[in-house]
Parts: sequence; C-alpha cells; structure tokens
Amino acid sequence: MRTRSGILTRNTKLSARGFFFLSSLFALIVVITSCKPAQAIDDTLLVGIYPTKPFVILNGNTPRGFAIDLWKEMAHRCGLKYHFVVSTTINGALEDITEERVDIALGALTITRLREQLIDFTYPYFHTGLGILVPKKRTISPGIFLQSIVNGKRLKIFGVLLAVLLISGHIIWLVERRHDREQPSFDKRYIPGVLEGIYWAIVTASTVGYGDKVAKSWLGRLLVVMLILFALPLFAYSTAKLASDITLHEIRTGINGPKDLIERRVGVLEGTTSQDYVEKLGCIKLVFNRIETAYAWLQSGRLDAIVHDRPALLYYANSEKGKDVEVIEATFSPQDYGIALTENSPLREQLNRVLLGMIEDGSVNDLHDKWFGDH
Repeated sequence: MRTRSGILTRNTKLSARGFFFLSSLFALIVVITSCKPAQAIDDTLLVGIYPTKPFVILNGNTPRGFAIDLWKEMAHRCGLKYHFVVSTTINGALEDITEERVDIALGALTITRLREQLIDFTYPYFHTGLGILVPKKRTISPGIFLQSIVNGKRLKIFGVLLAVLLISGHIIWLVERRHDREQPSFDKRYIPGVLEGIYWAIVTASTVGYGDKVAKSWLGRLLVVMLILFALPLFAYSTAKLASDITLHEIRTGINGPKDLIERRVGVLEGTTSQDYVEKLGCIKLVFNRIETAYAWLQSGRLDAIVHDRPALLYYANSEKGKDVEVIEATFSPQDYGIALTENSPLREQLNRVLLGMIEDGSVNDLHDKWFGDH
C-alpha cells in the first residue's frame, strides 16, 4: 500500500506539473498570436488628411501639397510607414484624431488652446494669418453710389439736405408766385410750380446758377442767402464724400480690412478659426462645408467677401479660376500650423526633432518656395 500510495502520489505531482506547463505554453501562444497582428498594425501609421490647397491637394489617387511633401520627408527621416486616410472636412479630420481613429492629421491645422486640450501638436511649421478675398471690380456701378448714400451717418446728412431743398422749393414758390403777377418766375400752379421751386433750390445750393429762375422779392432773396449759407456746406460735404468713395479701393469692393466686413455678406469655412473670428464682427455670416462652394458664391456675387487662411486664398487668387478675385493686403489674426497627434502620442518628441532639423537645414524653406513662390 505504501508503494502503491507512493506511486500514486508521484504520478499526481507529475500530472499537476504537466498541466501547469501545458497551460502556460498555451497562454504564451495565445499572447504571441494575438500580439502579432496588433504589432503589424502599429507599424503602419494612419495619417488623416483633408483637402485644403495648397497644403493638401487631392487630384487623383496620390495626394500632394506643402503638408504632404513635409510629412513624406519627415516620415522618411524617421523611418515610419504610413497610410493616408482622407476626410472631406476639417471637422472630420479633427474628430478622427480626437477619437484616435488616426494617429496623425495633416492639413492647414491651426494650433489653438481649445484644440490643444484634446490633442497634441508638433512645433509650428508654418506661420500665417487670416485674409480677405474680394471680387475685382474696376468699373463704377450704381451700387457704389447707392452704398455711399445709405452708409450710416451719411444717410442722415442726405436726408437733411433733401428736406431743406423740398422746404425751400415750397417757400420760394409761395413767395414768388405773388410778387410779379404779370411775369412770375415760377408757375402759379402747384404742379409744376413747386417742382420749379425745388429745381431752383438745388441749383442755388450747388452754386451752378439757375438761369431764368430768379428770386425777385426781398423775401425770396433772403431765402437765397439762407439757402446758400445752410445748404451749401451740406451739399459740398455730400458731393465730396461721393467723390472720395470713387477711389481705387472703394471702386473694387469698399472692403480694405476686417472693420469693413460689418453688415457685409461674408463666407467662412465651417470649423475653422475664420468662423470664430467672423462671429465677433457682426457681419452677415454664411458658413460652408467646402471652400470651393464659397469661392463659387463669391464669383457669382452672392458674397461680398471670404475670410479664410491667407495662404489658401492667395493660392486660389493666383490660379486660373481666381482671375476675377483678389486678396486684400491686410493680414490679421496671426496663427501657426502644426501636425496634429493623438494626445500623449509617443511620436511627438521624435517628429519635433526631425521638424526642427528640417527648419534648420532649409528643407522647410525650400518647400515654401516650391508651393508659394514669392507669396
């Protein structure tokens, strides 16, 4: 019994050791098997891009542009493999990187405080600001005069001047129609007598002369003096402002900076810093999902201006499609572009070192010359 008992005890120990060994081996195989596909996926980065010329241009199957060339060189120097994932909008690209559906996001992505709270960025690789795209208008149109007349304070002045001329026309008609009954200067009938009086008031205030319409009574002559003293300055001011509006800048659009956008129809791209900026101006804001749609609206006259990243506007204005538009000189709301990364990304330090190296050796400047030239 002892021997048999000893044999049973030994076999039991061997069985326990074998079971533990087999279980450990099986668990190791499962872990190794499950890790291999994940490692293969991790080796290839998913790079999110969205079209924003000239940083990301999607014509065909191969993306190109300033940001694409920059990333390709950075990936080459880091020895990284990657695959592009296209988003149609900037909101889509930001959502993908925030939800970690991609590892990196490329495009004209402005580094902001709010975005930095959700994702990480590399060092800035492009410094710029917002710009304004307006249509070219080299000819004087009736709209220019109408816009000048109805512009705020000026409208009140024109209203006062018009009231003075109407009242003066009535007074001169009432006074002069009774003075010389045989050869009156003004028709005794209300119409056209009052119209003649208004005409007389206009030509008197403008000092162009009034021919056969002459005040003969003392009251009429006193009215002439008062009209010249009071209405002439208003008339001179009004004509001077009209003349000043017909300058090279006013003839184009009347928009020379952000302050001129108030009460104008301004197009912006959804989810961009330009949308945030325009919301504070008090203009008529129209939001678009695609900047190309905004360009079309501007060309057709349904927009007065587009506020967007200045490099993108310059690129469009210098293309064949942008021959009828131009970017005004003013640059405002400075901003920097960076490459977006998932929060706490282990790639950030490596990419920053490579990016700084490319800035120092002139590679980034070469890309700037390639895509922007003198602009």
